[in-house]
Amino acid sequence: MMGIANQHNDQDQREPPPPPTPLEFPRLRAPALDDQSPLATDEITKLFSSVPRHGPSISYISALHIQVTYDVDLADLLPTDFLPPPAWLAESTPADAANTSNTKLNNGVPTPDHAAFYARAKELLLSNDAAFAFLQRKLQPSAGPTTRIAHFRKFWDHLLGMAEFWDTSLDKYAPVQESHRATLRSISRSPLRSLSKSPFRKRSRSPRRGSSRPRSPGSPVQETYTGRRIGCGLNMPVHYREDAVCAFVETVAWAFRCRVERPKIEPKLQMGGMVLPIMQTASVYRTPKESQRARKGVVEGPLMAIQCRNMHSFRKEGENEGEARGEVLDFLKETGLALLIAQKRMREGKTEQTTWKGKWWAEQRRWGGGTGKQISLVEAASQSKSARSNEDVKRVPEKYIKLHPPTSTWEKNVEYMQIGKDRKAQYDDIYIVSSINHHVSILHFHVAKQYNDFITNLGTTSPGSSDGSAQQPWSVLSVQRSRWYDLLKAEDRTEAMRGIWGVMGWLMRDTQSQETEDVRMGGTEG
Repeated sequence: MMGIANQHNDQDQREPPPPPTPLEFPRLRAPALDDQSPLATDEITKLFSSVPRHGPSISYISALHIQVTYDVDLADLLPTDFLPPPAWLAESTPADAANTSNTKLNNGVPTPDHAAFYARAKELLLSNDAAFAFLQRKLQPSAGPTTRIAHFRKFWDHLLGMAEFWDTSLDKYAPVQESHRATLRSISRSPLRSLSKSPFRKRSRSPRRGSSRPRSPGSPVQETYTGRRIGCGLNMPVHYREDAVCAFVETVAWAFRCRVERPKIEPKLQMGGMVLPIMQTASVYRTPKESQRARKGVVEGPLMAIQCRNMHSFRKEGENEGEARGEVLDFLKETGLALLIAQKRMREGKTEQTTWKGKWWAEQRRWGGGTGKQISLVEAASQSKSARSNEDVKRVPEKYIKLHPPTSTWEKNVEYMQIGKDRKAQYDDIYIVSSINHHVSILHFHVAKQYNDFITNLGTTSPGSSDGSAQQPWSVLSVQRSRWYDLLKAEDRTEAMRGIWGVMGWLMRDTQSQETEDVRMGGTEG
């Protein structure tokens, strides 16, 4: 990626790239719900067992009993005791160091303090020009302080690639001079302009909004361009966004001795007899205390998840904001991932139940043909082909006879745990870092245990009307979303870091010591 990033200078005049991709964000308007209405198994099964041609409608949201709140402040998204105050964005003083808490996380590691937070935050407070100049080893202004990037090095590397498709802050256009037309034509034929042939770009049969029509080879260039962009957001390879967001979250997670891992098997949500594929970029896990288990790649969790989507348009012509099918589909992707994380966390202390064990159709030999297989075909092939070819012929009946069980949805290197959950609570807090365009948002899903059981089994659940938190019915899935944070803006980057840092601090708190203290207090009062 850095090879592409270093192929041009921001001040060089060249042929203009495609027009910038307009920014558009989904804002689903969930219908009003009756708290007393139960979840309907038949309705959910009917909706999710079919694949609508034009995308899901708002009825999917009503069937799942979802309530959404937008632009939630970070102080309302998680407990304020774990949210770093804005004052932490300034360098710590000796007085701050003296007031550092001696608390520990649930993995035995001391809780990261102000110094650890600021050591990372100050790298996000750098201007884009200063950080990119450091990465590209360009001369920095002598008047400014020396730039150093250590913790967020990977993030800045990948953000540089994203900026070359999204950053319009340096875009300048000027009429081209006649003497420069030949030079611009040669630049347009250089490898820099061959990004449209990237294997990461999905081809589209119809022109997409924000893209420009290709100029014919003989037509003259009318204007020149100087700036950072080499393309538009529609042309950016998908993995640029995924790598940048994962590096951003991992830098924060590592301060709590946690790591970010991509899924090793296809994520699937169990919904009764249905298994729905889920879009997931990565998850955050806790590393074990035992070094031997950590070397084997064992992780614990998951704590939270990351989802990056390559969607730029959510509303078609004639669709109202909040009711478009694109907005419904995008929100269902986030909801499906949250429910999947809730199901995985519920696996703590359980073993995988395989429905195919002991079934004749999964363990008995297939019918049709004797045990000798297609011997005549093998002998005929051996007369005209080499021994290597004979083995290929034998593989055909071998594949037919050998049966493979359904793919497991349990990851072998993961020890499923509900880290950060209050053992007495009948609900679980699921956090998702969602990303589109060059922005991230933090979502909080309040999933009751009864709701999780109902979605998993699509059947009856244990009686009860509330999960014990503000009298919220268990049949309602409450969702809170923060505003969208622009990764190309320093103030938004640091605010997103504050939110993720607070989520990690909340989930990694020592719940066992807290429960022990509660027991002692109860015994004292008695």
